[in-house]
Amino acid sequence: MEKVKNLLFDLSSIQEKPSCAISIHLYAGRLLQGFNDYSVFHPIALVKRGVEEYIDSLAGFKVDKIYIGGNEKVTFSSKLDRFLGIVPFKKELQDNNICAVLNCEFSQ
Repeated sequence: MEKVKNLLFDLSSIQEKPSCAISIHLYAGRLLQGFNDYSVFHPIALVKRGVEEYIDSLAGFKVDKIYIGGNEKVTFSSKLDRFLGIVPFKKELQDNNICAVLNCEFSQ
């Protein structure tokens, strides 16, 4: 199956040491696996630096990633900022041919 569309998963709230139920992290990993294995969408994860290997282990494959936080321009401090933060992130979305964004906001 040829991957013709990119789907961005906002996993920026995931930390390597979960402060929420681990089942939510496992669910995010299964979503990445499912889209990778059974759909025309190619999953890309929006993550903070330092959780790269953890996200890969949840998904079971090396996930393509876009990084936020640290020295990057895109940072989110609240739910409102996260929603509005996609607007300045538009060029990054276009450069990566992202057709949709799934916001996986986890209560922590």
